[in-house]
Amino acid sequence: GHCRRRASRSRSGMSRALTAPVGATGTHARRRCAASRCSSSGPTARWTRATRCDASNGKEDAGNRSRPKRPARVPRRVPRPDAGGGDAPAPTTKNKPAVRRRTVAATDRGKALTDEEKAIRMRELRERAAAPRVAELADAVRRACDAGEYKPAQAAYAELKAVPDGVVPPDVFETMLSLCARLRMPSSAEGVFIDSLTAGAAPTESACWKLLETFESSGESRRAEKVLAYMESRGIG
Repeated sequence: GHCRRRASRSRSGMSRALTAPVGATGTHARRRCAASRCSSSGPTARWTRATRCDASNGKEDAGNRSRPKRPARVPRRVPRPDAGGGDAPAPTTKNKPAVRRRTVAATDRGKALTDEEKAIRMRELRERAAAPRVAELADAVRRACDAGEYKPAQAAYAELKAVPDGVVPPDVFETMLSLCARLRMPSSAEGVFIDSLTAGAAPTESACWKLLETFESSGESRRAEKVLAYMESRGIG
């Protein structure tokens, strides 16, 4: 019965609103209609509440959209010292003391030498050790030859040849040949000439002419011819 009364009231209200003249339905009628809709239960009330919630949510979304967004914080990456890159700072290195490197020669220690090279080096060392004695005896031969003293010159010359690993200077041979030519001693001159060849000293043109002069002044024509043949074969003179 209660539901019937409510339905009849609503129909009477709707009929009055429809039959009322234009402008008669004012604010009071709209309020009654709104009140009847809000007070009614069912799908209409639920739809109204959902619409109001959506509207309120829309306002909040609009407010959030109008508010400026803060940029996301990007973590700062510190590059490692060993990482390669154009912007990466160069690693700091301590200044090391400069080390002077010794230049290594081609024949420095550590290089394997052949037996022939070892022998040459040993001979050079021995010759260097005997050089002072050789120089002393060579000066003695020169002084004796300049004085024209054959025996002191011959003694110093013989001792000079006997020095172990000693090398007779080439000018000593020519000095002895000059003395033999002045004293006309062909045999001694020939021995000095052979010594020079044995020592490996190439005979000079001056030494050959002194030997030839010694043979000719002593009447040794055959020996003189041999000297001339030797000079022609070597292209001397």
